[in-house]
Amino acid sequence: MAAGRAVGRRWPVGPAAPGAHGGQAMSSKPTLKQRIRLVLTWLIGLGLLGWLMHKLDWSVLPQILSRIDAAIWLGAAACIVVSYAFRASRMQLVLVEPHERRGRILPSRAVWRVMLIHNAAINLLPMRGGELSFPWLARRELGQPVSRSVAALMWMRIQDLGVLLLLAALAWPGLSLAVHAALVAVWLLGVVLLQPVAGRVLRLLVPTASVQATGWRKAAGALRAALEEPSHNHPLTWFCTLGNWAVKLAAGSAMLAAVCHVSFGTGWAGAVGGELTAILPIQGPASLGTYEAGVKGGMAWIAGLGAAAPQEAVLGALAWHLMLIAASVIGAALAGFSHLRAAAAGPEDAAGARDPKQGDNSAPV
Repeated sequence: MAAGRAVGRRWPVGPAAPGAHGGQAMSSKPTLKQRIRLVLTWLIGLGLLGWLMHKLDWSVLPQILSRIDAAIWLGAAACIVVSYAFRASRMQLVLVEPHERRGRILPSRAVWRVMLIHNAAINLLPMRGGELSFPWLARRELGQPVSRSVAALMWMRIQDLGVLLLLAALAWPGLSLAVHAALVAVWLLGVVLLQPVAGRVLRLLVPTASVQATGWRKAAGALRAALEEPSHNHPLTWFCTLGNWAVKLAAGSAMLAAVCHVSFGTGWAGAVGGELTAILPIQGPASLGTYEAGVKGGMAWIAGLGAAAPQEAVLGALAWHLMLIAASVIGAALAGFSHLRAAAAGPEDAAGARDPKQGDNSAPV
């Protein structure tokens, strides 16, 4: 374990980001290419959303929303809170050193703040630009170096994709129980072999670290750092990932099933389809348009368009999507209020909130 820790610490993922060692942030203006790309993402996202909603009969919206009773709204809200708890717990395990956690699994207040603000940034910014906030938040709230937070973020995204692909495969229509069991067994084997096998391959491809590396070598170095970080090996990180997606998709499935009058399984396929759009290279603002298209595509894929009218599918997806966005904004507001309270309490408390080695940062919420 000691050797593994040394390896994990030794691998940089790229040049130190501004502020990682006390320096000032770079103040460079966006290039023309970056501005054009930003405008295109907004146009594509909003255009796709407009196309999906073209000629929708908005007069039926109250009737469609009335199909979602209070129990489903409350259950969905509760599931979102539980999914946040799973995500914060995983972040606690992945990002905070074991000796700093002092045996605590429940997330600290600082970890909650990082998770909630980062989640809102992801949901609101186009092209998943909110991911860029994670290293800065981890540095400010937890005192983590940029290289470690980038490796942690990459590892969590690997876990997210692996779990979503499993859940998508299990939603494939017509599969027997034996096939489902085989899929789960293969997935578990992949989880066990991922780090040792992929780590060995990456060590052969990129035997030495270099902060000047570019292109695929830089990406391979970042992936190797993510795989070799000892804290990423905790089995509970996979449990938290699975728990997060299970409860979140269950809530979305129930809402889609109620709105579209389809089975829970069809709603599940739609919810998975919406989440899988996150891997697309082009995202609209707040993923509007791409998410709804993914939900509609997932429902059509498993049950056919005859089982769910396109209008109902899009409106159901939009209702669920807006609820997720609203929850993320509320969570970020609460996190910001918590940070202001910690800062107002005094410099000692504010420092303790940023550094797990100081104050009462390890106390569970």
